[in-house]
Amino acid sequence: MIILVDGYNLLKTIKGGTISEKERMAFVNFLGKYNKSKGHKIYVIFDGGVGKYPEHSRHHGIDIIYSGTVYTADELIIQKNEEYAQKDLLVVTADNGIINRLEGRSAAVIEPILFYQKIIESSQSVARTKDCGIVIKWSDQENGELDRLMEETVGHALKNEDEFPIDQGMRTSAANVASKAERAYHRKLKKL
Repeated sequence: MIILVDGYNLLKTIKGGTISEKERMAFVNFLGKYNKSKGHKIYVIFDGGVGKYPEHSRHHGIDIIYSGTVYTADELIIQKNEEYAQKDLLVVTADNGIINRLEGRSAAVIEPILFYQKIIESSQSVARTKDCGIVIKWSDQENGELDRLMEETVGHALKNEDEFPIDQGMRTSAANVASKAERAYHRKLKKL
């Protein structure tokens, strides 16, 4: 999945006030650690920068773009949306200008607070599963030697994926079925 983050919008939503260079880089480092386990293509786009035109850099696997003085971060986010229109795309912003311009397009928009909560939950979940001793076999493919090794490692039989309902809150009656757009949005949230 490709994630476009409205950098200052997210940081100001979470922290408020003025954002320092140190805080920007700490956030990028945090996103990089999160993304190591996820493998998304993440762009963090900030307004400003030292030059007239956009400046690109890459830190900890995260693409950082400063808009420069000619463009705004909003314009670059819209441009990236058009560039990746046929891809699995998620935009992180609470900026109504961006949200309105993206309406009816393929990108899903997520509020910064919800995105931040999801990456924190994901980071905590990874830490918990490393310590909890639960091994889940996600494949139906038989491999006796690997299964035996995994069972020995955790000291009990493997659990199958279907023993862990992924979304118990799914609506089932015909009157309450989520729209196609809602289902696509929820699929993207699950990938976070």
